[in-house]
Amino acid sequence: MTQKTIDQSLPPHIQRLANNQIVKIADLARDDPNVIKLWIGESDLRTPDFITDATVEALRDGYTRYTYSLGLPPLREALARYHKRHWDVDVDPNRFSPTVGGMNAMMQVFQSLFSPGDELVIPVPTWPNIMEVTNIVGGTVVPVAYDIDGDGNVTLDLDRLFGAVTAKTKAIAI
Repeated sequence: MTQKTIDQSLPPHIQRLANNQIVKIADLARDDPNVIKLWIGESDLRTPDFITDATVEALRDGYTRYTYSLGLPPLREALARYHKRHWDVDVDPNRFSPTVGGMNAMMQVFQSLFSPGDELVIPVPTWPNIMEVTNIVGGTVVPVAYDIDGDGNVTLDLDRLFGAVTAKTKAIAI
């Protein structure tokens, strides 16, 4: 099977995906010692010993299995207590679903929210990954440009933002 055949077998919304711009930039500068790598959460510092030691200890103690799909119950209970303490809001611990990062959280939310053809209205420029996630789930990005004056002040024309909303709009990202 050739690469072209493989690509053609993918769903159309996946075929349209471009290479992620952040990854392109990261690849260009990956081996440059003069670049501090902050573009995808990479640090230029080594992992602190206490984290490495705790990781090794957890592995030796047998913590090598999948965790609960919604996260550890004690973590979800702690999150519920935090919400109660800080905002006086009662939240059932089972309503929390900790994720491994922002992209994972966005993917889960967008997969549950969007159907193919649904639109996301979003001011641009923005974090490019939000547009990638929208495309991955089959949604359509509707960009609305910010206004930037000669002094560099940035504003968003709300009439233009709301004017971009259609019957297909599922969400507005701010």
